[in-house]
Amino acid sequence: MRKTKEILVSLIVAGGILLAMPTLSHAALQANGDTPKPYEINRWIWEVRCMQTAGGTLGLTNTIDWDANGGKYLTSDNKNLDIHMQKNTEYGAMAILSASSYGNPEIIQNGGTTTGNETGIKINFNSEWVAAGQITNANNYASAVSRYKDNYNYYYAAKIGDAIAETGGWHGGGSEQWIDSYNGGNNTHDVGRANASSGLIRSCTLSNKPGTIFAYYGKGSSRGSYPSWGEDLSYYTKAYPTRAVVVVGSGI
Repeated sequence: MRKTKEILVSLIVAGGILLAMPTLSHAALQANGDTPKPYEINRWIWEVRCMQTAGGTLGLTNTIDWDANGGKYLTSDNKNLDIHMQKNTEYGAMAILSASSYGNPEIIQNGGTTTGNETGIKINFNSEWVAAGQITNANNYASAVSRYKDNYNYYYAAKIGDAIAETGGWHGGGSEQWIDSYNGGNNTHDVGRANASSGLIRSCTLSNKPGTIFAYYGKGSSRGSYPSWGEDLSYYTKAYPTRAVVVVGSGI
């Protein structure tokens, strides 16, 4: 039987993560600040994992299985601490809780918090990356083990708590664009090709739609004739903030 886990913390801890390169600074975690640092998704997934390494934000001595030249699984030798980039389901849990009786009694405005006061998590509608889909064009992201991302297909299939279909229209956000990209001239529907260049952003403001905590967008490339394909909002090299999730327990 799998060892019982005592999960003490599994919450999104920052209104954005401001990470300098580990050799530059340890003081790199921004909690509920106004100017979170934007990076592409491929960099974020290992930057956040490296928070628990020697020289990283927390200055611990863990070793992360990571290769700068090709990406690896991003697992570590610490079985009691896990710091990772927020997954789509973890963002969704935060969004749903914000609209519950434990959350903000009003619709969250830009710069507001999930509780309506300073104890909550700050939300800015300037888009933020979540870990969702394969994104085969991003080596670090694609090679990361499944515990660090929510794998979806081209056709959306709900995952518990992801706050996509079940919260459609909440706070006036309306329906949005699910993960989609145009890769190599083939609009194929398998996970590897359909997500080759598309990530997923949350809490975004789109044309003619207000920014809400429930808004999402996943189109990476615009449809057009080669070589004029454009890079849409969720192209995997776009720079947006993200959040860190810290899990502390026994045998995680």
